[in-house]
Amino acid sequence: MKHTKFMKSVLSVCAAAAMGASCLGYSASAATDIPYLGPTDGALCANDDGSTVRMNIYNEWISSPVKDINNVVNVIDYIEVTFTISGLGDRTCNVNEDGSEADAYEMSLVGLIGSNGFWGDPETDTVTPGSVAVTGDGTYTVRTDLAESADTILCLILSSNINFYQLGEGVTGIADSGVSVTVDSISTGEESWAVNYGDVDGDGAVAIEDATAVLKHYAAAAAGLEAVLTDDQITAGDVDGDATVAIEDATAILKYYAAGAAGLSPVIGEYFPAAAQ
Repeated sequence: MKHTKFMKSVLSVCAAAAMGASCLGYSASAATDIPYLGPTDGALCANDDGSTVRMNIYNEWISSPVKDINNVVNVIDYIEVTFTISGLGDRTCNVNEDGSEADAYEMSLVGLIGSNGFWGDPETDTVTPGSVAVTGDGTYTVRTDLAESADTILCLILSSNINFYQLGEGVTGIADSGVSVTVDSISTGEESWAVNYGDVDGDGAVAIEDATAVLKHYAAAAAGLEAVLTDDQITAGDVDGDATVAIEDATAILKYYAAGAAGLSPVIGEYFPAAAQ
């Protein structure tokens, strides 16, 4: 086969070289979900002022603790909550005693994640709590950006300025106010991972072994066998960026390796188009 003869010749040339060439990489990140397990009875309650709406997501510091997430979790860069609120109708603000409009409704995401404190108190906060305007019944997303990542959520609360006593006649508490808050999703960032194109085995250098791994994976796939490479290794091996790992990728890896072994200074983007995208 033409491909086989060519690969043998390239391998022969590269086998004579003794050094691998290091490769460059880039970081990629995505969002990851934090499963919501609630709501626990009493999660929806009044704030400390006794009149505004609060939804506890994780709070051990109250008489009936709410633990509606696994709080031992990597929180990277931010914490974001999407929620649905109902029972407001088209109301958008609190009202004064004379019936005039007061402060506009908003929901804030407050709490403590690692050393990131965001309670809405400028004197003690280390980060600013995120907030979103609430313009009646609907679904909203609120996000708090963190100063540093953490592995434990110590407290997480949706806290509003919505006075539930104003939501109907004869309201005696949040239970008969008609307001409801549903947590739809919780998410955070995902740890960045480096894509070192060509370095399929992750040893820090582009070498013959990386091309061999690509060829083994290609052969297994062609034969309908189980994949040889992990998803991250496939990404590193797909140096031409065509979403497949094939002979062409192995060839490019070998050419890049051979250039470095010959004392040249190969530019990764010239050999690996995926790195230049």
